[in-house]
This record gives sequence, structure tokens and C-alpha cells, in this order.
Amino acid sequence: MPQFPVRVRIFAFLDLNIKRFLNVVIAIHQGFWLGLLNQNQIDRATELNYLSLEKYRNLNYNNSGLWDWEEKAFNTYFKKCKSILLGACGGGREVMALSDMGFQVDGFECSEKLVEHCKEALISKSIKAQIYLCPPSQVPSELNKYDGLIMGWGAYMHIRGKDERIRFLKQFRLHVNDNGPLLLSFFVRDKSKQYERIYKVARFVAFLSRNSDPIELGDTINGTFDHFFTKEEIEYELSMAGFEMVFYSAERTYPHAVAKVV
Repeated sequence: MPQFPVRVRIFAFLDLNIKRFLNVVIAIHQGFWLGLLNQNQIDRATELNYLSLEKYRNLNYNNSGLWDWEEKAFNTYFKKCKSILLGACGGGREVMALSDMGFQVDGFECSEKLVEHCKEALISKSIKAQIYLCPPSQVPSELNKYDGLIMGWGAYMHIRGKDERIRFLKQFRLHVNDNGPLLLSFFVRDKSKQYERIYKVARFVAFLSRNSDPIELGDTINGTFDHFFTKEEIEYELSMAGFEMVFYSAERTYPHAVAKVV
């Protein structure tokens, strides 16, 4: 093995071990709060994070159109759709982009402030779309049926617990016509031990604090609550809600899946 200067070896040793130490600290921090916060507090923390980010209230951002992967999915699986229901519509980026593409779009959002910004953005472009305020992880019951469904950029992973996500998808499914497509986007879980560390700490804190809300391997809280998925988890949850996954991509741009009503 080649010889390296002492300073170089000291740097390499400290660099590696400081990173390991920081990962442990992060796991303890996230696991502690995942175990301590109840469902309502998790939802409010996620909303607070979004409201702290100016871009979701910025008209230029919301006028920026679809991302490449979104446009590709629409051109492939939503060609026959005329109407779209958009969950977690945020400040309106997807609503405005899809309206410009000729779709009739309605949406719902759990943040009152983001609903206000979305409606203001739509008025500025003379876009007629109904935007509903609803509780987190809920679908407004008064909605009609649409040709296709979209869960806004990454929002599906903010729902805590697979049972709650499946329940949400079943509600969502009530508002789509036969064979209608559904687009979900999310983060993908790799083989890192970090998820297991977070999970173990969270379970321990939940036991001590008597918090009965679900804690799953892949749960994180880094500003927002996010569940990192495996392909098998996405496919299972879609299947249990009455959907069949027809496309899955774990590409770096943004992992996503398309499903159709069984």
C-alpha cells in the first residue's frame, strides 16, 4: 500500500469519522421528533416548512411550467384525459401548467395560505379552476369524477403510515373515471443504515412518550415529514387501493410512478 503524509492520513481519518458522527446525531434528532410528535404536529411542521419557502408563493416559480419528467409522464399516460384532479396543489404551478396545456383542472390543498396564493395566481392568468381547502391527507367529498389524478410534487410521501396512505388513495380513486391514470412522485429508500437508526430511535421515543402514531422504516423528518419508499411499497399501496402500477422510475431527476384503476 502506498505511503501517505501524516497530515493526509489524519484528515482522512477525521473526515470519515466526523461524517459518521454527524449521521448518528441526525438520526437521533430525527428519530426523537418522529417518536415525540403526534400526527397533527407532524402535519403542522410540514406546513410550516412549506410556508417558510418563498418559492411556493412566488408567481415566477408557479409560472415555470412542468418539469421534464412530469411532461414526459403526461405525454405518455394522460393523452386521452381532458380533466385532471390535482391533490396538494400548493401555490398552483401544476394547475397553471396543465391549464395552459388545455386540461380542465381542479385541485385541493391543506394549507390555507397556499390556497390563497394559488387562487391569486390563477386569477392573474384568468384561469378558471376550483381550488378546495381540506384537512391533511383528505380528499374533498364534493368533487366530481375526472379523467386523471395527480398527487402534487412529492406530496404523497408526506402522509404518515401506509394505512393512512392507502385510505387516502381509496378516497382519491372515487374521483377518477374507469382506466384513469394516477401520477405519484416520492423519494426512494436506498440501503443506507441511516433509516434503521432513525426508525429505532423513533420507536424507543414513541414507547417512552406513549405515542401510538405509526412509525415505519423509511420515515424521516427533515423540515417536512417524508417517507422514503421502496418499489415494492409503492406497488403494494397502489394495489391495496385498487390501482395497478404501469410505470415506475427511480431516476435521479425525481422518482415517480403511474398507475391505473383496476
